[in-house]
Amino acid sequence: METLRKTPVSIKNTTYGIWGFSSMHAKGFTMPMENDPFYELFFIRQGHGICKTKDGDIDLKPNSLLLIEPQQAHQLIDSNKSPLSLYGVCFSPDLVDTDNIIKIFQHKLKTTTLLNNSYAIRLVTESIREIIFEQTERAFGYQSKIQHTLFNMLIDLLRSLTQIVFNDDDPIESSLLYIEQNFYKHLKISELAEDCGLSTRRFTELFKRKTGNTCIKYINEKRLNYAKKRLQNQGDINMVMLDSGFGDISHFYKLFKQHTGLTPKQFLDKAKSIEYNF
Repeated sequence: METLRKTPVSIKNTTYGIWGFSSMHAKGFTMPMENDPFYELFFIRQGHGICKTKDGDIDLKPNSLLLIEPQQAHQLIDSNKSPLSLYGVCFSPDLVDTDNIIKIFQHKLKTTTLLNNSYAIRLVTESIREIIFEQTERAFGYQSKIQHTLFNMLIDLLRSLTQIVFNDDDPIESSLLYIEQNFYKHLKISELAEDCGLSTRRFTELFKRKTGNTCIKYINEKRLNYAKKRLQNQGDINMVMLDSGFGDISHFYKLFKQHTGLTPKQFLDKAKSIEYNF
């Protein structure tokens, strides 16, 4: 069990500019006003409190995401009845200030954002856990892996914040975003349902009601549209099949023919001879 803390976690200065941590606060947790030279991203797992800044107090509650800028004075103050439990990641401005990602992220996040969908919550928790794991185990290439994980998390969070306006009462919306960004991977309907807090049967019913398609058909259409794009660039049908998320060549041929009226080979030959619009 994680140790309850009465003081903040010590942040280590690393050569690769990133440090991830988790912190479960005890009652009586105290933190001085801090003014750090790096970005700090906090994700509140449990509890309530505020973050004091010169611009005012920021309310913190479960699933809140808070970005603190370099040199921004801040202080976390827990609720006496419900101390905070959080994940955090600190990263150097040198990593991101030359990229527009952090500027867009700051604009979208503003002060704090409540993550109200299972995809974004899982993305943040799994990404920071992976950063903590890599910095702890220090296996070959861990510095690059940590940087890669951070950038993927920021980019995917931006996509989740900009692509869909989520409805708290509609659990299927977060699944649609997750499928949009992961359809080429091995997906299990039972796991998608579990992320939504639904039984597989209830999930499939709600999914079809929202999209007009079964979940499998919806995923396959995403894969087939991607396969058409990849065929024009790759030209290797077996490789495109695997890259698109299919595992059986005969099944891929059957679905592709149903979707386009052409076999993958016919589609590829036509794409080579003329400009094929899709």
